[in-house]
Amino acid sequence: MELIWYSVFLLWTLVGADVSTSGYKLTVVCLKEGQLLEVLDRYVSTTLGNSSNVDESIQSFLGKVKEERSKIKDINEWIGHPINAYHLVKRTAKDWRSVQQSINCSTCVPTIASEEFHSSWKQIIEEEDIWTSSEDIVIALQGLARLIEMYDLEFTALMSGTILNISSSPLTNDDAINIATHLEKEPKITWIKALLDTEGITEKEALLYDLAMTYHMVGKSRTALDILTDLQKISNRSMTGMIKIVKQAAEKPEDIEPHKGLLTRNEDLNIAYKKLCQGKVQKTKAASVLRCYNKATRIPYYTGKEEVLNAVPRISQFHDTISDEEILQILDASKEQCNCFISNITIIIIRLSFLFLNSCLQLTPAVVVKRSGLSKAEYRTRSGETSWIHPAEKISIKLEKRIELLTGLDRLTAEYFEIVNYGLGGHYLRHYDALDLQNMKNLNRDYTYRNRIATWMFYLSSVEAGGATVFPLLNVKIPPIKNSAVFWYNLLPSGERDDRSQHASCPRTYGVQMGYYEVDT
Repeated sequence: MELIWYSVFLLWTLVGADVSTSGYKLTVVCLKEGQLLEVLDRYVSTTLGNSSNVDESIQSFLGKVKEERSKIKDINEWIGHPINAYHLVKRTAKDWRSVQQSINCSTCVPTIASEEFHSSWKQIIEEEDIWTSSEDIVIALQGLARLIEMYDLEFTALMSGTILNISSSPLTNDDAINIATHLEKEPKITWIKALLDTEGITEKEALLYDLAMTYHMVGKSRTALDILTDLQKISNRSMTGMIKIVKQAAEKPEDIEPHKGLLTRNEDLNIAYKKLCQGKVQKTKAASVLRCYNKATRIPYYTGKEEVLNAVPRISQFHDTISDEEILQILDASKEQCNCFISNITIIIIRLSFLFLNSCLQLTPAVVVKRSGLSKAEYRTRSGETSWIHPAEKISIKLEKRIELLTGLDRLTAEYFEIVNYGLGGHYLRHYDALDLQNMKNLNRDYTYRNRIATWMFYLSSVEAGGATVFPLLNVKIPPIKNSAVFWYNLLPSGERDDRSQHASCPRTYGVQMGYYEVDT
């Protein structure tokens, strides 16, 4: 058998266009903000020292940012809190730009202090071409919404800035309203109802209308009709057309308990996925035969600490399979690769080779394989960024040999190591690692394709909460444990895809995660 590598480096913090999907990039932004804070402090001190005026909003902003950043003891731990990460993205994408525009406005008289600020700003922002944008704010909100939907996070605690009893700066009412726009179904109903009871909400009419539409979408049209009818009495907005549509749906008998008992297989699997992510794993009789042991290899003195998580199909977690030093070597190698994607081992390598040429850590938005080829993943399917490591790297060769010993698979061919960086709410919905070869062949008829027999995944860090790998059809949940690795087969002995190998990555709740994959073909 031949190996194809596919390694994944999972960092946790925030989600977004270029920055928010990447924990690494968000860390860079956080460090850059520290530099900007020094520049802004110097500008304010110099200007006031020259008996000139500084806008009160700028002085107030400077004080607030100083106070916020005084809470940072460990940058990774601080960014690991989803709400800290969201505040950082919103502040750098919006508030800092307002400050910069205020100091360097077109009608302002230039001073030595303002010119120095502008020069420093330009240098800091353009370095590595990493900074936040308005799109990062949107996808950060999507990440928070995903955590709420997956883990049923409580409204009051989140508004106070608390997750897992760890506090951050509170969310504003506007933040909560923006989060609501990215929620769906029952979680959205629960969130809006709590929001409507919050003091100081000024957009109640729009929220009530949104609540009514959500009730209608989930089949509770009678409740939606009651809300719209009451809302029409106090609103200047005409709702006659919508009330008519909702009333027609409300009059249908099946609307009493819509779709009860008629869940599709896809919906059943989504429920199983959510329960596993929440830790609701049902004990089975098969679990009693699982075991941990030292797995022998062809080298007498080298064994692997294997924990069998599922017997058929085999899913195992190997403990202490990669050292801290090797983890650092992986990260260093990922930073050094550039313009190296020339392999034509598989279509994934061919298609991805053009995406990773101009980044320091070479992290770009993650992709998924579709019938039309590779495309940027939609945020509800997969959120994260990817990079690659050349198989000729010493660390790649070393780890390939180790996996060969532990699995018995031959490493004749290998994909480049893939590194995926997950941000706030970073996840990957249910999917198969095995490829749909017929559709892949249709993309390039002159190419020979091999399927992925098995997957090997290193965990490069442990996490405080979330980030597990789950197999909904097998009732298996695998926690990310630093220095361990997970191994499973994607194909049946016949060469056909094993549908039981469908797996998913749970959204990260708190912390920083790194992982590393190999796929065997």
